Amino acid sequence: MNAKEIVFISGKGGAGKTTIMASIAYLAGEKALISDCDVDAADLFILALPAKTSSVPFYGMEKAVIDQQLCIRCEKCFSVCRFDAVKREKGRNKCVEIDLSACQSCGRCMDVCPVDALRLEKKERGKIISGTSRFHSPMIYGVLEPGEENSGKLVTEVRNLAKNEAQKFQKKIILIDGPPGIGCPAIASIGNTHLVVIITEASLSGFHDAKRALSLARKMNLKTAAVFNKTGLNPDLETEMRDFFSQSGVEILASFPFSAEWNEILRERQTIAETHEPFLKQEIQKLYQNLLKTIGG
Repeated sequence: MNAKEIVFISGKGGAGKTTIMASIAYLAGEKALISDCDVDAADLFILALPAKTSSVPFYGMEKAVIDQQLCIRCEKCFSVCRFDAVKREKGRNKCVEIDLSACQSCGRCMDVCPVDALRLEKKERGKIISGTSRFHSPMIYGVLEPGEENSGKLVTEVRNLAKNEAQKFQKKIILIDGPPGIGCPAIASIGNTHLVVIITEASLSGFHDAKRALSLARKMNLKTAAVFNKTGLNPDLETEMRDFFSQSGVEILASFPFSAEWNEILRERQTIAETHEPFLKQEIQKLYQNLLKTIGG
């Protein structure tokens, strides 16, 4: 039996996505496998505190490398590169260098080099880390090195490993902490999932980005629900947003009021499921039950 994937996304950062997802992971416990696909800024581990971790390297896309000992300075590679990745180095003992941030691995420079001085080479660009969270669930997450590319590919590899591990450990649910925004890592995080949960807030940027996140999920024909965070700060805008979700056929599964209690909880590296504040605890338990109901779990 394949596990059902629930992915939590937000159009913008700071909406409370990771905090809410970690709280659901706490309630799910051993029933779930948890995964952090926000590979550019993974932080679920701060609350999940995984132990017994191991890692495998992520290599991403190969890049062109030039052997300066073989190079005869003909500059044919410079002439054919369409991405301006081949750079002339004047006043030094080498004619050209490869700008790895611009290289697209097309191999055209290799095709025209008369002395085979160029090759495509792998380089470690991140890691995929596995462990056991303090919630007693397997945890898998990706970490991309600063400035590196191929975040979407790393997300895909993290999800594939998560599916394999969920099957191995007979987990019924995979909870995914997705990235903010609607770029490649977000697309890779939500594709073919069973439920996309948009975490939003009543702010102009929150509304704008929630619309973009919903548009992305709709284009991919994915079942979508919403969760409101920090309610009570802008009642008029909140009402407008609720009307928008209602007209769009998106169910709001839970609402969390703005509260200083969140800061205290996070300072202790706990989830809102562990708080002593009755309403927050009740609302996160309500959200967990609504999620199970929505996916038929």
